[in-house]
Formats: sequence, C-alpha cells, structure tokens
Amino acid sequence: MFKYIVQPGDTLHFIALKFNITVKELLYTNKLADPNRIYPGQSLIIPVHSNTYQNGFSDIHIDCVEGPNYTTRLIPPGILIILSVDKYNYSADDIIAFTLFKINLTTRPLIFTYSTSQRYDFAIKDSSRELIWQWSDSKVFAQVLGSICLPPYKSLSYTEYIRLPRLSSHHFKQFWAIGWNTSFQTHMVKIQLPFTVQGQS
Repeated sequence: MFKYIVQPGDTLHFIALKFNITVKELLYTNKLADPNRIYPGQSLIIPVHSNTYQNGFSDIHIDCVEGPNYTTRLIPPGILIILSVDKYNYSADDIIAFTLFKINLTTRPLIFTYSTSQRYDFAIKDSSRELIWQWSDSKVFAQVLGSICLPPYKSLSYTEYIRLPRLSSHHFKQFWAIGWNTSFQTHMVKIQLPFTVQGQS
C-alpha cells in the first residue's frame, strides 16, 4: 500500500483506473462513504496487489459496460501506461478521443528522455493490422534532445481528437487504436485497444 494525493480533476473512478484497482477497494480501504466526495490535496491509501509486479510486464484489458474503453501496460521499474478511447463503437463520421496516460508508481522520480520534441504518438490499424493513420505523420518536431521528470505517484496525460476516416462498408468493422510514449525508456511499448466503426450509409 502507498499514499496518493488527489489531484485537481481526479475522480475515484479515474484513480482506480490509474492503479488497476476497483472503486470498491478504494472506498473500503479509505473508509469512504460517498465515491463522489473527494477533493484535491486529500490523501488516499492505494492498495497494491502482490501480483501486480510479478512478471515485470502486465497487460490488462478492462471490459467495461460504461465509461471509457481502455487498456493498460505496466513496465519496469513501475511505469503504468494507459491508453483510452472515449467509446467502444463509432460511426464513420465520429470524432475519436485518444488519451495516453503515463504514471510513475515508484517511490522515486523518474527521468524520461526524448530525441525530439515529440512526446507521444497515436495510430489506427484496420482489422488486418494494416496501418491506416498515424497522428505524427502530419506533424513536424524539433530535432532536439529533451527530458521530463515525473515525480512519484504523479501522472502525465496526452489527448488528441481525430475525425475517423470515411468507410465504404455498411457493416461494423473492428479497428485498433494504438498509443505510445516516445521516450527512450518506453518507445517500444505500444498499447493496442480494439474499437468498432460502422460504415457510412
């Protein structure tokens, strides 16, 4: 177990998402009666399951009925990467919201180094895993070294809103949202998350 300080904009659901635990566990551990009554600066105890770090790497896909669609990857020494899209099912003209979280679950600051000014990337692949779109393709990044220090139990998030390409089919099709952080420490870890798109009529 460790302590987490509630940040502005946090909800109990989001904190549970960060640390791959349930809202019920947070309520019980912290003796909270109302899941909607937390405030910035509040100290919460986060229960960490003993098998969380067992294999060094952990892939978890949370199949929610409501709320955002997301999946996580835990990488050494204790970096939790979360990729989220705002819905499970889209229409061909919808806008999809990608969000990538990077959370430091260790007790020490972590330094992330970058070869350019780019900090993250998003992509979409079709059901045959062929790349059909990548966020960075239309961007220009400064070719300069950079670094970010992430304090213990703090997170960074990046969000982009992308209009989906038009589809010629009338059927639902599965696609894959992909997100990754471009630091030297995490750039090989690409998280993939399925979603479906209904073809235009």
